Amino acid sequence: MRKQFFGIDSATLVLPLDKVQIVNEGAVERSIIVGESTGEIKGVKEQGAPPTRINGIAYKYVIQRNAITKEGAQDVIKIDVNAKQLKARYLQGITRENVEHLYQFHIGVGDIYCSFEDFLSGRLIDVDFKID
Repeated sequence: MRKQFFGIDSATLVLPLDKVQIVNEGAVERSIIVGESTGEIKGVKEQGAPPTRINGIAYKYVIQRNAITKEGAQDVIKIDVNAKQLKARYLQGITRENVEHLYQFHIGVGDIYCSFEDFLSGRLIDVDFKID
């Protein structure tokens, strides 16, 4: 019987916004919501810019205000992670053995900064697994 290997193909990493420094403000778009009849500013909707690509590898950052977490409502940043960001380790999928390479990819892009420990403490959602 052949041994099967599991890895994560793609996911969204959710981190508290206060643990992440936004280095490139252009990585986040802001839309102002204005009441049509009064002109009153109702709020600011923040969403990530369309995915950016470096050498065909996509990445995206989205800020969500007042996200519901186990700590209560808080501002978070959602980071799209995928195995292609591992470059030569792509076929391994995202594993605990190579997650530092994933971290280095995102820090190397230069749009955000956080410590490796904070990166590891994030919560994964919308996880797609791969089996080889």
